[in-house]
Amino acid sequence: PPKAAPLPREGAVTPPLQGGPTAFARVLPWCCHSVDEEASVAPVVVTTFPSRRPSDSKDGALSLTTEVRAAPMRSEDRAPSTDSAPPRPATFNAELVRSSLREPWGLQLVPAPAGRLFVDYILEDATATGRYNTTARETHRISVGDYIVAIDGEAALLDIASKKSADFTVRRASLHTVTMEKNGGTYGIMLRPFAKGTALTVIGLQEDGPDLAAGTDIAVGDRIVAVNGRRGKAGTLAAELRRSERATLTVSRCP
Repeated sequence: PPKAAPLPREGAVTPPLQGGPTAFARVLPWCCHSVDEEASVAPVVVTTFPSRRPSDSKDGALSLTTEVRAAPMRSEDRAPSTDSAPPRPATFNAELVRSSLREPWGLQLVPAPAGRLFVDYILEDATATGRYNTTARETHRISVGDYIVAIDGEAALLDIASKKSADFTVRRASLHTVTMEKNGGTYGIMLRPFAKGTALTVIGLQEDGPDLAAGTDIAVGDRIVAVNGRRGKAGTLAAELRRSERATLTVSRCP
């Protein structure tokens, strides 16, 4: 009897076999999922190839056999991962411990409204804050721009010079942008930089300066942390303000 036709390679197209039909393969999108899994799109290869079935015909006539099987899923076919970094909490507590009373806490804190303290600078090397940030989860590390709203459950202005350890209640800042234009060479706000700091503190509005445009959301105690999208030391922010006639300010406020 004649030999059976060989199976075609996956995805291949075979030439006609003794006048018989042509084998072919095509890829169809298929939604495969189970009760415990989210649906994902996986390709399924449908291959049709000629085969001989002696029982079908005495003269060995060709018939079509179809095989359906899942193809290996390519990376571009996989559903996008829903995994993401855990969100940073709006408020959390950080226990800072000094090795001695001479060791710095490692935080440059600037008074903010309602008795809060703005984290203007962090010294990481050989400090209580640096050691804490090394071991804390990324979502619970103290960052420049955070606010300290309480220390040991009391007012943030509590004197901790005589303490070796303290529990800091940290709150993430609320940010918004304000666009301002100079009028008579000034923006009408008074700003103060702090040494090594990364923000400009709004300390007042100029009495003889231009009136702020209606809806300008900026107030005494706010921190300007970026000018025209640029961040950096306080001196860098001040220089960007001086050379700009119109500036977009990123304003930080403790919620």
